[in-house]
Amino acid sequence: MHCIRDFRPDLRDAVDHLQVAGLVREAYSLAASLERAYPTSSEMLSDIGRTILRVERGLGTAVPADVEAAFQRALAEIRKIIPSLN
Repeated sequence: MHCIRDFRPDLRDAVDHLQVAGLVREAYSLAASLERAYPTSSEMLSDIGRTILRVERGLGTAVPADVEAAFQRALAEIRKIIPSLN
């Protein structure tokens, strides 16, 4: 049994920050991964983690600092369950 901190509120804030920064497509992608229905919690964590990485890599240095911080906190929690997430 693993216990992780609920990182979703941080990511919902990140969605808002992305929208304010004009990064609407990235905000939508992240919001969709948070709201989608998943058959298992591991699939949810994997999908959210992959979405974070995709958005992060796509934006490169254009990721707002507060969004990057939220991404890193979420990835730290997700990697407790899925350490191979790259």
